[in-house]
Amino acid sequence: DVTLGGKPVTLDQPPFSDRRTVYGRVRRGYLPAVMRAFDFPGSEEALMRRSETTTPMQALYLMNSP
Repeated sequence: DVTLGGKPVTLDQPPFSDRRTVYGRVRRGYLPAVMRAFDFPGSEEALMRRSETTTPMQALYLMNSP
């Protein structure tokens, strides 16, 4: 499906989306490890542009994730 928009998807369980941009479901009490490692912004915030962060923890997560 290459149309703009679409249904939200679960970001940490298969089947994973192959779209470049996805609308993901976010539960306030639970944030997947990949979102915590890559500085996912809070769902209560609206940001026009986020600051760029690169940390060693991000590289370790990618090397050790299944």
